[in-house]
Amino acid sequence: MTQQSYLKISGFLFVIVAIVHGVRIFNSWPMVFGPYQISMWFSWVAAIITGILGLHALWYASRYKY
Repeated sequence: MTQQSYLKISGFLFVIVAIVHGVRIFNSWPMVFGPYQISMWFSWVAAIITGILGLHALWYASRYKY
């Protein structure tokens, strides 16, 4: 696997995770792990962080020349 393909795959996965968190925020879906309920602010933070990581990886993959 080349570095460019790795960056593309990881970028797309991060963007998909960001979209899923955005859909959770939009639809107000609850997130529960065992007895713990995860608050909605977690999805805001996760959507922003994973979106930045995904877009950065895709941008870097487009600039990578090998």
